[in-house]
Amino acid sequence: MEVIERENVKVPNSLIVSGITNTERDNDLTEHLSRYGCIGRIVAIDNPESPYHKNVIIEYESGSALKSLEPQLPFIFESPHQPNLRYEIKALSSIYVQTVASSVTKGFMEELKRIAMLSGKSFEDILNEELSKCTEPVSRNEDESRRTVQPPTMVNAMPEIQTDLPRVSQVQGNRETLTNAAFVPLTRMSIPNVNPPEVQRVVVEHIVKSEDAASHMHAPLKLKFFSGRSPRPGNEVDYDTWHNSVELMLQDPAFSDLVRSRKIIDSLLPPAADIVRTLGSHATPRAYIDLLDSAFGAVEDGDDLFAKFLNTLQDAGERPSQFLQRLQVALTLAIKRGGVSSDGADRHLLRQFCRGCWDNALISEFQLEQKKTDPPSFSELLLLLRTAEDKQSTKESRMKKHLGTSKQRTSSYSLYASSDEVESPQTSVSDLKKQISLLQGHVESLRKAKPVRSRVLLLKLFGRIS
Repeated sequence: MEVIERENVKVPNSLIVSGITNTERDNDLTEHLSRYGCIGRIVAIDNPESPYHKNVIIEYESGSALKSLEPQLPFIFESPHQPNLRYEIKALSSIYVQTVASSVTKGFMEELKRIAMLSGKSFEDILNEELSKCTEPVSRNEDESRRTVQPPTMVNAMPEIQTDLPRVSQVQGNRETLTNAAFVPLTRMSIPNVNPPEVQRVVVEHIVKSEDAASHMHAPLKLKFFSGRSPRPGNEVDYDTWHNSVELMLQDPAFSDLVRSRKIIDSLLPPAADIVRTLGSHATPRAYIDLLDSAFGAVEDGDDLFAKFLNTLQDAGERPSQFLQRLQVALTLAIKRGGVSSDGADRHLLRQFCRGCWDNALISEFQLEQKKTDPPSFSELLLLLRTAEDKQSTKESRMKKHLGTSKQRTSSYSLYASSDEVESPQTSVSDLKKQISLLQGHVESLRKAKPVRSRVLLLKLFGRIS
């Protein structure tokens, strides 16, 4: 694989991937592999005679990415958005060792056969002689290494260092010891002078700090996808969110303009990708952002946005903290478009909140009207509102729990009380029945009597009954 030597590929940090389409469909693979480390470069294998033709070599900037991927290798990656798209991922070191070792061994065996033919000896004898020569130096070197006392080195002393190392400030007090040890002749220095504990601590702290800085510098950065399509797909972010991520990347000095431009292009999908394609690959990152701002940025006038902010009121069922967050978004957009100065942002936010919030008890409790001259910041006011809402919801839950128990007890008591009071209606009904039967008897007797007398009796009877 001459491409590895020609491109000076770091084999321990690289993967070899087959199934590449060299289109935007490979973005899922790149995003998946970027989770394990920062990808340094991608090298294509373009050799029709090679069995790995049209494969690509993905080289990481750090070897820690291969350590994280090693338990999974080799594996097949299936694209979540392209079900029929599959990639076979392997470690480049395994393939490189097999290919190079087999070619070297084949050449060595052919050379031995040629020597055997010229010398008249058998191939087996020459092979045995060469194998014996290869094993003798190995065994001899092992014996010599056992007899020879190795000079003390910093690496040999490292395992003796404990994990609870002091800070650099504690080591600075021993500068005199370090200075005296540095000027002792090397031939007269003993093991403690070569590797004093102070030197060991300083070296280990330097190594740990260097590793932390390297891990921070090589932290992978992957921008979210943005296409500008409407309606927006679920796996994409809106333009403002994408723009904020790009601005943070532009402020990071760890990235060059070439890397920034590449990450911006990799995060774009059509139609946004088609718009920036007109600039070419040599444009600066700021040129890409300016063109995308003109295509997808907010185009409303700042004064109109500020007027829209002043007309924002609390909706039905909306909590005060949610209303405040909605006001903050509208005010930020108005400031960004030049509708209002950012100096009085907190004052405008508090005034509109007091004007548009319908919870007068909350405004009076925290005396927000009196704080308009010296308003709190957005974070302080938001925390204040959320704390009050949490207290109110906790109190309401306790009230519901308590009143729910009392209601059950009251209903059970009323049930028992009603069962005791049922007897009085039954008693009145029986009395009415007796009176009705008695009245019917009087009416029958009146029918048999004379009319005048019956009239008098009826009057008396009704007068008696009334």
